[in-house]
Amino acid sequence: MGYTVHKMRKIGFFFLLLFGMSQVCLADREIIFDNFNDPGIGNFYGPSNLRNEMGDEIYFAGGARTIERIEIECYSSIKTLSPEKYAIIRLYREDGPEYENSDEYYKLYLPGTLLYESHPIQVVSGHSMICLDGLNIQVEDPCIAWTIQFYGLSVAEKDIVGVIMYNSPTVGSSYGDFWMRTVDESYQPVGAFKPFYFGDVLKANFGVRVYASPASLVICSKIEPVQDGVSITIKGPAYSPVEVQASSGMPDEWFTVASRVLESDSTTVFLKGPPAPYYRAVQVDKVPHGLQLGVLGGQANFLKAHGAVGQRFVFGYSTNAIDWVRSTNVFIAPWSIIQDTHAMTNHSKCFYSISEVEEEEPGVHQILLMPDQESNWVHFRGPRGRRALVSYSFDELNWSKSIPGQFTYFPALTQTKSGLLVFPFPRVPTDIGSTFDTFFKIELLD
Repeated sequence: MGYTVHKMRKIGFFFLLLFGMSQVCLADREIIFDNFNDPGIGNFYGPSNLRNEMGDEIYFAGGARTIERIEIECYSSIKTLSPEKYAIIRLYREDGPEYENSDEYYKLYLPGTLLYESHPIQVVSGHSMICLDGLNIQVEDPCIAWTIQFYGLSVAEKDIVGVIMYNSPTVGSSYGDFWMRTVDESYQPVGAFKPFYFGDVLKANFGVRVYASPASLVICSKIEPVQDGVSITIKGPAYSPVEVQASSGMPDEWFTVASRVLESDSTTVFLKGPPAPYYRAVQVDKVPHGLQLGVLGGQANFLKAHGAVGQRFVFGYSTNAIDWVRSTNVFIAPWSIIQDTHAMTNHSKCFYSISEVEEEEPGVHQILLMPDQESNWVHFRGPRGRRALVSYSFDELNWSKSIPGQFTYFPALTQTKSGLLVFPFPRVPTDIGSTFDTFFKIELLD
């Protein structure tokens, strides 16, 4: 976390902006892991079933620990190219359970906390470089595990895909083994990650390069007086939650005067009242949710909710402050426009509320009727990464057995923490009712 401090001094009727008390230099990116320089014998490796999640544990060099860019070299031979054939890259902390076969001299821990999950990256034929840029992932550990998982590839069409293998890294370090986790035909994990090893002759070091920079900083780049207040421009990484703090000049006596989420790489905040002598911007984990009444065509006709991207919130309105109508949403951008006909039409007689939801309650997102297939499909939306049990019923009395699943990537909402669980269910017997009479239960697992 970093910040610069700005001081404002009043001289007569003029304000002078003084920059002081600290200086910030943004260093260039540095390579903290690289094993592209020695390709060995040019092998590549991928799971035989074309879907298992696999990757490597890599140890970083240097001091920069905000990962900005990752490059991964792949090879594939695909007969039919399609957007449905894609890869997803994930980064994990090595903070999972201890591997059962660890010895007393070398403790091996499984990939645990998910740090990052990419959007679907279409797989192409031949050699290719997957480049993930602008990541801004803060890492405190000396190493991470990265993985790649392929989707939609066909064994029947003899698709081939894998990651290029190199010898020992020239920047950073890595052991000669790698991680793999088995997944079923629905791309759901079966068991935990396991280490694999090719032997002393062939090292399982896959082609990866990682760039990093010092921790991202936010600064007050411009402060100027305006009528009845002061205008402050904040610069920093897009979608960063920040606080604007003010001080009279006493050490360690700072108080928050505004909270914002940067809408791009800069955001301007207007503060009413006399300006303080000093201002600074501080990056925080999250900011309180807020509501703002929007004006269009001279009339207030919509509400804007403000909060950190990926955070869920509950919006509510009431005409008597006793009986409330509430709805749950998620911030895809720092601002979410709330359109509610009742609330907007009667805004002068309404009370509004907004509060944070810590974890998303799973629910049905959509039902897909597939007349040309044996089963229909239901899409559940819920907390990404969590496992759940799903069952269905045609009468709410007789339920199917519970089937496990996991909320994974949700393509429709790339910047949220929501996940998607896809579940097949049979057609409703004609003597019972329509497909819309199907009922579902979903229960999150610990």
